[in-house]
Amino acid sequence: MSRPILAGTLAMALLAAGTTAAADSRFGMAAKVGTTGLGLEGTVGLSERVNLRAGLYGFDYSKDFEEEGIDYDGDLKLRSAALLAD
Repeated sequence: MSRPILAGTLAMALLAAGTTAAADSRFGMAAKVGTTGLGLEGTVGLSERVNLRAGLYGFDYSKDFEEEGIDYDGDLKLRSAALLAD
């Protein structure tokens, strides 16, 4: 299976998974897909109105090709983290 198809399939599976948390739980996990790649977020309820969220996101892409006798080698690594109170 080609890499883009595998990435697309994984992205659709993660979107379908959605957020998993009980209605009265103070903790939740979510799988995310965005411009910075696939991600995972955790949420902790600090009070009835305030949540603390932390997330890690990443995406790797590599492309090698030759054009008119010149070899090109490209690597892209996107990584980000978030810590939010809302």
